[in-house]
Amino acid sequence: MSKFDTAIEIAQSEVSEAQGKIADLTSRIETARPRAATGEDIAIDIESATLDDVHAHTDTMNANIADLIVGLDDVTSAFSKDFDAMREKSGWETFVGVFSSAKSDSLREERIRGASVDDKL
Repeated sequence: MSKFDTAIEIAQSEVSEAQGKIADLTSRIETARPRAATGEDIAIDIESATLDDVHAHTDTMNANIADLIVGLDDVTSAFSKDFDAMREKSGWETFVGVFSSAKSDSLREERIRGASVDDKL
């Protein structure tokens, strides 16, 4: 049972870390959105930009997009781990399965039905 509790604590810490990353990215996006809409704070002078300036700006934008994709991948992998752990039988369900596999499956199904993913979203 302590192994299961440890796994839960690890999963919770990973989820809270992922939520922190999401909050950070969201705040960056929300901060940049109004400035982009009004045309303020553009890092490149469009009127007098050279082709090299445009390429450098494109590289910066591609790096930012790559960071967002990596962050999204981290979040989705954390969710995947949580769902995989949910599908596996707990220690108690495995113990009950020694005596009755149907009851063990029933307990697992009840646990999965009662699980809430709202706190992970």
